[in-house]
Amino acid sequence: MYCLTNGTVPDAPSPGPPFREIPAIPMNKPLQLLVLSACLIAVIPRLLSMPFEWNLSALGALALLCGATVQPRWLALLIPLGCRFLTDCWLEARTGHGFYNSMLFDYAAYGLICLLGCSVGRVGPLGSLLSGIGSAILFFVVSNFGVWMLASDHYYARDLSGLLNCYTAAVPFARGTFLGDIAFSLIFFGLLNYLPGLQTRSAVSEEPAMETPGASES
Repeated sequence: MYCLTNGTVPDAPSPGPPFREIPAIPMNKPLQLLVLSACLIAVIPRLLSMPFEWNLSALGALALLCGATVQPRWLALLIPLGCRFLTDCWLEARTGHGFYNSMLFDYAAYGLICLLGCSVGRVGPLGSLLSGIGSAILFFVVSNFGVWMLASDHYYARDLSGLLNCYTAAVPFARGTFLGDIAFSLIFFGLLNYLPGLQTRSAVSEEPAMETPGASES
């Protein structure tokens, strides 16, 4: 807002774009290191020869962290999806089971988790716990809905009972997902909140405040 100075009206500012994207956090070195470490933690279990029943995953926690901290939004979404895609390619080349018909539902679930992170932002221990539980539930519901939708009628009936049977059959494989998403959400956000240099301010760089036209310099 401009004010009158000495009874004169200041010149109108030159026209510019109606909106200007301001990143939500400064991507300083500590934060970059945290996001990179979270990527490695999310990727390594998928590269190891772990029993399929464990299904240990930190990708949901990574998507949650990126949604809460990384700007622009497309980058926050690209990081977890990129980690998932690269490990899918590795698994496909190594085992032949990296790609499957319902995998796009998994990617959609990570996108929704990233949006959840955008909405909750920086949270404390309780918020981290609830967000981790929410992300695990979200992935479970969306991914297994895709399994039910794309599976043949031989496996699951095309009705509510078939959907419930699909979810019931998936419960034993969800333990690692729930454990990983909840535990790593607590770890990632705990580091974000308590390690020096990890801050989530509303701009990457501090800009000087706009001076009122006509005001004297101090």
